[in-house]
Order: sequence, then C-alpha cells, then structure tokens
Amino acid sequence: LLEKSDKPYEQKIARFSNGDLLIGGSPIRGETANRNGGINILRLDPCGNTIWSKNFEWKQNFMTFKDLKINSDNEVYIYGTAYESGSEYIFILKLGPKGNELAYRMLHMGTVDNFTYNIQVMPNGGLMAYGLVLDFSTAKRGFLSVFDKNLTLQWGKVFAPFESTGEAILTTDGGFLCRSGIYTFRFNATGDLLW
Repeated sequence: LLEKSDKPYEQKIARFSNGDLLIGGSPIRGETANRNGGINILRLDPCGNTIWSKNFEWKQNFMTFKDLKINSDNEVYIYGTAYESGSEYIFILKLGPKGNELAYRMLHMGTVDNFTYNIQVMPNGGLMAYGLVLDFSTAKRGFLSVFDKNLTLQWGKVFAPFESTGEAILTTDGGFLCRSGIYTFRFNATGDLLW
C-alpha cells in the first residue's frame, strides 16, 4: 500500500530478468524542497515481498522522478529533474541489482527550465536520455543525449521545433526516433539529423 497523496506524481514499473518487479516514483510533489520526499525505488519479488527499498535525495532539494529502465545486467537507471536555488538540473542515477549506487550524474543544461521525458538502455549498455530545454525568451528545444555505462556523456544534440510532450525510442540500425507533439525526428547512431 503506497502512501496516499493529494497531488499527482510520476510512477513507473519494470521487471528484472528473474521476474522481480521494480517500482519507482516521487512520493510527493510539493511546492518546496522540504515537502518533497526525493525519489523512492522499491524491488519486490513476484509474490509482492519487499527485496529492498531505497529513498534518494539531493541535499534538501526538490526532485521529480520521470522514468526508469533495467539493463541486461539487472542494473537500474533512474531519470528525472532536480531543482536548487532557482536552477533546474537533470539527474541520472544507476543502481546495482541490490540497490547499491553505482553512478550518479547531475547535469545543468544551461537553460531556465527543462522537462525530462524518457530514457532507453542501448544495446552496448549505454543510455539514451530525451527531453525538453527552455529559456523563457526562446522557443522550446528538444535534447537527445547518449551516455556510456558509467554515465559519462558521449554526445548531446539540441534541436527544434519542439513541443511540451515527447518520447524517443531506439531504431534497429542504432539510431533514434523522437516524437514531440506533431513533430517526428530521425537521428542516426551519432546524433546526426536524417529527417
């Protein structure tokens, strides 16, 4: 039974190779840092018994969960947004199968605002991250970034036009297909725009 909240919050579920379940989410979407409970991650066996549960916070700052994925080694990637003193950051957290922290990246995109949409585990074990960056004086722009297994940034692209929703998937040739509102973009494996 999850703690009831009067505010909506993001939550996702995934499955480990042995059938265990992974549930991730932001417990409360408060207006201030001290009303936010960070990010909760829970591993359950197929009968609903808790294997482990973790709560992650960044100092006392507000964090919002957006997506999670499990790779072929049963390692977990957690993706979302964090805020500090009027600045907005993107975070990626990597956990081992037992919930131990393997890597953590906090990225500032150099813009006033951002929205994290989704991540995908790549065949080489790296990670694709997708979302929106926004300065209040500029048009909305999408971002597509690729990280290696240790969450070291390999490359990133910013592109437009873009809207306030979106999702990206991997293509069979190692590229990326990105949707945002009425727009669809196709990138090759090194992030070059094909159409």
